Amino acid sequence: MRDNSGGEKFVVFFSVLSALMTYTRARAMEAAGADADNDTRVLLMDNPFGPISSEHLLNPLFEIARKHRTQLICLSDLKQNSIMNCFNLIYMLKVRTSAIGGNEYLKFDEIIRDENAIDHDERLEKAIFRISDFKQVSLFDQLQPESK
Repeated sequence: MRDNSGGEKFVVFFSVLSALMTYTRARAMEAAGADADNDTRVLLMDNPFGPISSEHLLNPLFEIARKHRTQLICLSDLKQNSIMNCFNLIYMLKVRTSAIGGNEYLKFDEIIRDENAIDHDERLEKAIFRISDFKQVSLFDQLQPESK
């Protein structure tokens, strides 16, 4: 393991994590009386492509996830083709400033590589969050015991 690159180590650690998740989830499903052969997992990873961006490492990573029925949701700012080609559905989020008022908003671009591989429930829901006047409340002021 010492001679492997950071990306190679990441794939090994990911395969161990995925196998442990699968085993633990299968035992829990069996104990609950459910069918462990049909369960799925979701793994949310923040910038997993730092050490790994080469196709010879990405292919095994995604094959392991597919084998263990694990959906990968990856947050990253990398736009390399080797990474983007691994996903059927990609949302690119950008913070933009409006022309009037200087308010910021979140703009997203949707990229679909294979329309047949996308279910209708995999689409991003739109929500609007409006900033209003607020009052900062200290957590510690609220927790002090009342004096008698």
